[in-house]
Amino acid sequence: MMNIGIIGLGYMAATHLQAMHKVTPICNPSGRHLDGNFDEVFAGAGSDDKLQLDMSQVKTYRDYDEMLADSDLQIVDVCSPTLVHPDHAIKALEAGKHVLLEKPVARTSEPPGASNHLVCDGEVV
Repeated sequence: MMNIGIIGLGYMAATHLQAMHKVTPICNPSGRHLDGNFDEVFAGAGSDDKLQLDMSQVKTYRDYDEMLADSDLQIVDVCSPTLVHPDHAIKALEAGKHVLLEKPVARTSEPPGASNHLVCDGEVV
């Protein structure tokens, strides 16, 4: 089994967490939901769904670089705001992690900070 971490802990992260069996680290720079309680995320979307994670086996981070330095982490699920998708994905690739990044990758065809990068065969060049 591969170790999956999540950056960003809003509605999309909560949706992904419901489908995953195990998440090792999670990171949210604001610190929100690092206690594992996602009930208000779903309530804000008009849903009665509840999600409370058992955090006893989950590493939590507020600093993304610290999470990327975790040698046990193999995959990063980018669930942060769209504006920072390119930066978060590129940083994870540069750290040697696999990346799960749903659309949209960015809000424009030329995202800031990503224009000089090309991903080929899993390598950032």
